[in-house]
Amino acid sequence: MWNVRRRTFLAAVAASAAAGCTSSGGVGAGGPDGSETDDASPTATDTATPTDTATATDTATPTDTPTTTDTPGTDSAVSTVETDAGRVTLERTGDCAPGDTGASVATDDGVVVLEGCIEGATGCSQPELQSAELTDDRLVVTVGTVETSEICTQQLVYRSYAARVVTDGDLPATVEVRHADDGETTTVAEATV
Repeated sequence: MWNVRRRTFLAAVAASAAAGCTSSGGVGAGGPDGSETDDASPTATDTATPTDTATATDTATPTDTPTTTDTPGTDSAVSTVETDAGRVTLERTGDCAPGDTGASVATDDGVVVLEGCIEGATGCSQPELQSAELTDDRLVVTVGTVETSEICTQQLVYRSYAARVVTDGDLPATVEVRHADDGETTTVAEATV
């Protein structure tokens, strides 16, 4: 008798654990009065009806097209700022790996081209140009992060960016890229162009 009760109890536990994944009666649920049955035919409670009805939320298509604007401090993909050094365009290019933090400097047809990866303090952190200064033939570009929402995950993120600096005159002799974090700046790249 103990084995029969034990099997009935274990079958009921297994059936409730698999609720929603299997038929509603479960395996070995027994007859309608709880007694053991050897009948392998399904009862009315053993058959499941599939429900594949789509709802309005199932058919929504996410938009992957970023909004382009010239307003720094927003979640836009591209921002352009006029500075004393010239016109600087910074594009947020997505995520990068923690080991890729830093920047590279190159030139392309008279334009200074920067690519970098910066650490952000929250899931809403995005790269943003903080300054671009041209002094004594030296261009110093500082990139920081901005929080694009008030509700964010509290985890470190790594965001990549690409920047183009169009100077008003000749190319500078030296380019320095700095990353800003909590008021402190760190030089992450320096190159002679």
